[in-house]
Amino acid sequence: MAFLNADQLVAAYDDRRVRQLLSDSGTPVTGDLDSNTTLTQLIGEATGEIVAATASGERYNEDDLQDLADSDTTGGFLIRRLCADLVMALLVSRRAQSAADVDRQVPRYNAALRLLEQLRQGSRVFPTLEEGRDGGTPALGNENPRLNPNRPTLFSDRASRAFPYDPNRGVGYGNGYYGC
Repeated sequence: MAFLNADQLVAAYDDRRVRQLLSDSGTPVTGDLDSNTTLTQLIGEATGEIVAATASGERYNEDDLQDLADSDTTGGFLIRRLCADLVMALLVSRRAQSAADVDRQVPRYNAALRLLEQLRQGSRVFPTLEEGRDGGTPALGNENPRLNPNRPTLFSDRASRAFPYDPNRGVGYGNGYYGC
């Protein structure tokens, strides 16, 4: 199982750079990248990172994620881009002297790590999966979002600086806003 193939990787990143980073001899790798064992291993590692992050939130299973990665949907593009960013960081880290080298050469790597953490915490979901659609919908009606902590909502009682909250008065009390 892999969420990305070589053609999709070189659509996201320069083919020449990928071939250069795959080389252990200094001469860029030639031929079909799908048969390159190093690239196959790195794609597997990146796929594993995504599966591990989403499994901790118990929101997706591997089959759902594979179906999503194989689709031409917004969620499919997102999961493939996330995988490509992780693979590229793994490629660069084969030769990098420090984490700063990876950050400099793969600027999207930190964004990919943030997205993985958001998926792990359940504050971000992949669009177009049934679980993702339900999990990304704010709580409505009489449902108490505290009963399901994995379900993201639009509002937080932890944002007291941005939205002052008093259980007796509600949001925005006594600050001149909201007609108070």
